[in-house]
Parts: sequence; C-alpha cells; structure tokens
Amino acid sequence: MDPDASKHGNLNFADGQARKIDEYLLLNLPRQDQMLPKAVVHPYTLQPMHRRQRTCSPICAAVISCLLVSVLCVGVTAFALTSLRGLEARLEKRLEERLTVKIEERILAIIEKKFNLDPAEVRQALRPVVESTSDDTQLQLTRSKRNIDKNKEKKGGKKRNPIRPHGVFVHLIGRQSSLIYDQESNFVWDAQPATRAPPQLELARDPVTGAVAKVRIKARGAYLVYSQIAVNGQHHNMQSFPNDCAHQTILTRNTRDDKILLRSLLTQYNLGAAYHINAYGQSLHAIDTKLQMGVFHFVENEELRVNYSPGCSNFNYTMRPEHSYFGVAKLG
Repeated sequence: MDPDASKHGNLNFADGQARKIDEYLLLNLPRQDQMLPKAVVHPYTLQPMHRRQRTCSPICAAVISCLLVSVLCVGVTAFALTSLRGLEARLEKRLEERLTVKIEERILAIIEKKFNLDPAEVRQALRPVVESTSDDTQLQLTRSKRNIDKNKEKKGGKKRNPIRPHGVFVHLIGRQSSLIYDQESNFVWDAQPATRAPPQLELARDPVTGAVAKVRIKARGAYLVYSQIAVNGQHHNMQSFPNDCAHQTILTRNTRDDKILLRSLLTQYNLGAAYHINAYGQSLHAIDTKLQMGVFHFVENEELRVNYSPGCSNFNYTMRPEHSYFGVAKLG
C-alpha cells in the first residue's frame, strides 16, 4: 500500500469526517446569532453585524429647522391675530357708544324741533329707542310721543308747554327805511336774519313794502306781548295833536273786530315840539322810548299789530333795532 496513498486516504477520510462533524455541530449547537441576540447576523456569512448609529444629513437638518421656524411663525401670527381681535372689539365698542350718543342727540333735536317738547321728557322717553337702534325706530318714536302726551294729561289734564330758551317766540326789529308803516298806520318790521317763525306763529307781510306787518296766532294759549317805539318829536311845531301820540298794540279777533291791548302816552315837553334850534338851524326834539308789555290768552287765527294813534302821523318815530321792536312769546 502506497504510504502516500494511505496517507491521502486517511486525509480524505479525515476531511469527510471533519465535514460531517461540522454539519452536526451546525445542526445541534446554538448559532452565534442566537447566543448574541443583540447582534445582527449577516444572512449569508452568518457573521455578526453591529448596528450603525443613525445620523441626520444636512438636508434633513435644514428641513427640520424650516419646520421649527414655520411653527414659531404660526405661533407669533396667532398671538398677533388674537391681540388684534381684542383691539378691534374695543374699538368697535367705543365707536358704537359714540354712534349711540350721536343718534340720541340727533333724535332729540328732531323731536324738540318738530313737536316742541321738553328735552328732559324727550330724553327719558327715547332712551329705549336709542339703545335698540332697530329698524322700527319711527314706530317707537311715535309711541314715545304718545307716552309723553299721556303723562302730561295725567299730570295737568291739558298739555302744557313750559317756557324754555328755545321756546316759541318771534322778535321783530325796527325797519331801516323811509317806509316804516303801511296804509293802515301799522308799523312794519324786519325779521332777524337768523330767526324763523315757529309753527305756532305766522308772520303776515305787507304786500307793498314786503316787511312784516302782523303776527298771526296759530295755536291757542297764553302769550307774552311786548313792543317799544322811540318817539322823536314832531315834524312841525303844532299844538293840535293829542297827548297819546306814541303807539298801541291791537288785537284783531276772528270776528274781525279790533281791541286795543296796550297803549302808551306821550310825555315829552310841549307834545314833542322843538325846544332848541342849534347853530346850524336844526330843531332839536326830545326823544323817548315807550315800552308796552302784557300777558294775554289768544286763540287760533287772531292777529297782533302795532300802530300809532289816530291823528299822530306828524310825529317822528325812530326805528333803530335797539330802540324799536315788537315780539310775541308763547307761555303755555
């Protein structure tokens, strides 16, 4: 037997035995990946593999940074919007309060001007109307007016209209013109530029001069009547005039008959004749103002006028606004 052959045979036998032993060990002994469960085994080489530590790439870091910045911006924006909403609510409330005050003032002005009512009563009656500011404001205004009328009837039986600074009155001033009276001997007057007659009073104008000649009553009630004329002597020194050549306030009733309400008397020396002639040859006359005033009850369509006494047209009447005037005021 060839020793080399036997040797090789032994070696081959040994290799076969070794292979069988390896297969047996692989089948019966625990594998390395089972002994080390935390290690990762390569599926082909069965060699343990260590887990790699995960790291973030620059692109991933940039994306995360952008997300964080976006979240921060969203938070800041939400906070700003919340603050603005609160500010908007406060501004809206303040504007609503101011608008309510303006509406109340406007409604009060309209009601006082149209119905001539007491401001305190109007304000108290219109308080729910101003607070609601609804579409049915006109209906509520009408109801408030009715409530005021009912309260007045309960208190005094009749509607009363107390005197107020913005009450019912008209004040006429002397006319700066050569025509100071009409064909009926009535003094004519000018209305003040800023004065407009209220509905309770009507101004009757002279068709010739266009000035106011009479005041016509349009509402029943008590009225204060006053007038004043400045008398500056005679045109000629005549002694035949009566001693009442000043002026008088006359009432014309609905029956078209006249009644003298007020009359003044002339108290000038020598009935207004000249008492001196100056160096220029001008005659000097005394000047006096005659004031009349009284309270009377009138009804609708009665008329008031001021004229001079009969037979006294020869006297000088100074119609300056501060000296001569005529007025009527409603008291109730």
